[in-house]
Amino acid sequence: MTFQEKILNIEPINLLEYVDEIPELQSLANTQQCITWHQEGNVLEHTNLVMKEVYKICQTIDHPEEKKNLYLAALLHDFGKPYTTFTKDNGKIVAYGHEQVGVIFARDFLKKYFPQFGFARREYILSLVEFHGYPKRMIKDGSDDLRFKRLSLEANTEQLYNLETADFTGRIGETTAKSIGYLEDFKQKCQNLDIWGKYWTLPNSQHLSIPVYNIARWNILFNGMKEDDVKRIEKIQQRMPKEPFELRIMCGVPGSGKTTYIAKLYPHIEKICMDDERAKLGDVNDMSKNDYIFQICCKQLTKRMKARQNTIWDATSVNRKMRKLLINIARQNGALVTIVYFDLSLDTLLKRNSEREKMVPEEVVKHYYRKLQVPKPYEYDALKVVDETIKFE
Repeated sequence: MTFQEKILNIEPINLLEYVDEIPELQSLANTQQCITWHQEGNVLEHTNLVMKEVYKICQTIDHPEEKKNLYLAALLHDFGKPYTTFTKDNGKIVAYGHEQVGVIFARDFLKKYFPQFGFARREYILSLVEFHGYPKRMIKDGSDDLRFKRLSLEANTEQLYNLETADFTGRIGETTAKSIGYLEDFKQKCQNLDIWGKYWTLPNSQHLSIPVYNIARWNILFNGMKEDDVKRIEKIQQRMPKEPFELRIMCGVPGSGKTTYIAKLYPHIEKICMDDERAKLGDVNDMSKNDYIFQICCKQLTKRMKARQNTIWDATSVNRKMRKLLINIARQNGALVTIVYFDLSLDTLLKRNSEREKMVPEEVVKHYYRKLQVPKPYEYDALKVVDETIKFE
């Protein structure tokens, strides 16, 4: 039975046997960990123990596809450690931010070894990788209810609990029992908020249209609106334009083909382009004035949203923090939001960039690729995914 077959059939697996076959596993084996948390050894030895623990958990899960999702998430959960691990001056080994960094390398792994997975399936697994450290962290930090509700829209809370349980039991360390206690508190919190293994939804919202629901949800999550603020929801309904209009946000690394996509499919819709504004200042590749350029473009966007005009945002928009500013402008004016996400491999991006009339430095492409964050459900009314199979013509 091959490595892939063992994973997909949820068979017990010893990862140490596949180090020569799977180079990504060798990277894990070469990465050491803090002795306080991981007396078992390097990252691969830890991941091997986690796989054994998650195998036990999979026997308690009825849905076969959820078993596969969890098993793969366990395999990939620390893929970011080889790229984030360093030793501090006091001798402590740390890997800050390894969850988010790991998503990029785990995505490449899934595309390479499990190409049969579509976008939605792959990103579901990767959401567990990205947020697997959150259950304990959020309980320790005393995160408010809204943060928990948003987490349920970012990843499956029950599967996060399962993965993190295996993560803590699959190690030898001083604080394992205490960490498991945090996870039990996380489970109880999610059950109390009715987000255990499912999305948070607005109460008593069955009568709302999808655009009104999404705008209300956005305002609750980010703008201080209360769930039971009936009057404000009514105002949102009253202010919704009779003729819907849209902000369409391009989300992709330089070289993705965003501008070509717009020119081929939406030449009739006016766009706001940060590259165009940079060119006016003399150099389209000069990123030194990005903040200033962004402010100019946001003013243009605000003007168009107030005028209820369909608009395309033609920029990289690779992280949720930047997209949040754009979405907020759209939501304040009753616009629908569509995100066009360019789901392309690094090899494809570098090839397309080399064919551009105005190439950007290769390191810039790699930088944006490492920063790319997939959109989450609360960000959009519609998500369109563009991959290598899409032909713009």
